[in-house]
Amino acid sequence: MIVLLLKAATAGPSRLALLLLLAAGLPPAVLHGALASTAGTLFEAAPFVLASAFLPSRWAAGMAFVGSCGCGRRYGPAALSLPATVLCAILFGPPVAAARFLIAALLALWWMRRPNTMTAGNSRPDPLADLGAIVAPAFAIGTATALAQSGELHLALASLALAWFEVLGGLALGVVAPCATATIALAGSLRQAAPLAAYAMLAGTGMLPALRRSANTEPRDARLGFVLCGAALAAVACRGGAGFVHPRLIGFVAIGAGLAAWCAIGTRWSRAGIAVPSLMVVALFAGSPPPASALATVSSDTLYAGETIARAGEVRFSDGRPTLVRSIITCCRADATVTSLPLDRALAPGWVALRGVIELKATGLRVRVTSWRPIRPPADPYEYR
Repeated sequence: MIVLLLKAATAGPSRLALLLLLAAGLPPAVLHGALASTAGTLFEAAPFVLASAFLPSRWAAGMAFVGSCGCGRRYGPAALSLPATVLCAILFGPPVAAARFLIAALLALWWMRRPNTMTAGNSRPDPLADLGAIVAPAFAIGTATALAQSGELHLALASLALAWFEVLGGLALGVVAPCATATIALAGSLRQAAPLAAYAMLAGTGMLPALRRSANTEPRDARLGFVLCGAALAAVACRGGAGFVHPRLIGFVAIGAGLAAWCAIGTRWSRAGIAVPSLMVVALFAGSPPPASALATVSSDTLYAGETIARAGEVRFSDGRPTLVRSIITCCRADATVTSLPLDRALAPGWVALRGVIELKATGLRVRVTSWRPIRPPADPYEYR
């Protein structure tokens, strides 16, 4: 399955057909998660990709790229993305994040000095085509992430028990990944189950700009595609992110909707059709489900013993131990992870709001519950970091 996903992510004109064939064989929950993850990547990347058609120079677009999630890698290595660097620091520590950023910066300088370097930034911007180039690898990474979070990818790696497979598979997924934050989140999910694959992903993702394939199709009237893209972005902005993007990015999403409308009014031409904007609309109706929690991680990055907390989440049982589970989004649905906090007492399964004190035990952090009450499941099941 992973080999087919990699082929789908790197194939040419037939990649969408291969993705559809793969989708038919995926479990419904995995397929839904992969679709939401892909849509999250598109919703976050679209404002920056659309802006590239209006910014006056490649350098200006490159500066905007550094502030984005690194999706598409049109103007530089995704490892230079500040949000991706922050997420890497949270999951793997500041030294690892700083090393990745420094190596990517040195590689970017070397890449830019190469003669006749044919990168995407040297050609005329085609926003819809650039978004289309994101779909296949985003779906591949989204599927791999959904499999990892459900535990199936962990079982596959464990059954092979081959270090070289973990390393090569991690490098391959990292190289084809269109979004640095999504790949770092996937690496974080696999850090305990397959550490070699996790660090191989960090070594491979976002270190070089993406090369642009030569287009064989003639530009066409893309007004309908831009209208659909703008409508989807506007809907996400009006719904506060809708579980696809972090609310702090809503301003960018709204700007993206305006840029898409401007492209439609200006009758901008594109080599892409309406498949990608249609996917964005379909994903809105399908919704953004929280990921599975088979590989939930203990939320200890910002907690310390003696701290008083007030949190809402779902009470579940892991290995017979009660835990408070909540899905976390850092930038978009593509980097969604599941965190859990062990509780000192068994509560009825379901959503609760509780207060407690963090305690440090031999098995790690846990919450000494001081008060709690059942609540209805929230309309938005995500917590935003």
